Amino acid sequence: LDAAVAGRTHTKPPVSLHGQLLWREFFYLCSASTPHFDRMEGNPRCKQIPWARDADKITAWQEARTGFPYIDAIMTQLRHDG
Repeated sequence: LDAAVAGRTHTKPPVSLHGQLLWREFFYLCSASTPHFDRMEGNPRCKQIPWARDADKITAWQEARTGFPYIDAIMTQLRHDG
């Protein structure tokens, strides 16, 4: 790869093709060497948070009634624009 781009002006990593390939390989290495990489439960790299399962709060979040303007605005836009 280095020989192919020698003497030419190109973008530098991580934007360049070389940087993108390095990132892809890094991601693959992490996913292959981390148990349960595709989920939070059982993944040693993820902090295990005991989330509450309060149906009223989830409904308020879905309907943009959390009382946090930024969160409510995001949910309103998501519902409107998809």
